[in-house]
Amino acid sequence: LSNAVGIPEINTIANPDIFPNPTEGDFSLSCGMDDFRIDIFSELGKRVYSENRNSRSSLFDISGFRDGIYFFRITDNKSDPQGAAVTYTGKIIVK
Repeated sequence: LSNAVGIPEINTIANPDIFPNPTEGDFSLSCGMDDFRIDIFSELGKRVYSENRNSRSSLFDISGFRDGIYFFRITDNKSDPQGAAVTYTGKIIVK
């Protein structure tokens, strides 16, 4: 069909490996991307951390965060040929 209409699939990455979770301040992230951005949000949705990384494995220090549940979004800085960014979302607990 040359005139087919549809919604492109949302690209996602395999679940990244986050350890430890819950954390007391430091956590490591391993994912299948070598150029990505991580954004961390408070329970209220306020962005409290954002950083670009260029390694499939990274260590993060969030020891200044208050105890609680935080949500993160990992976005591939390289979009696919259709222009859609590959993303993953999840939560991390700080204790």
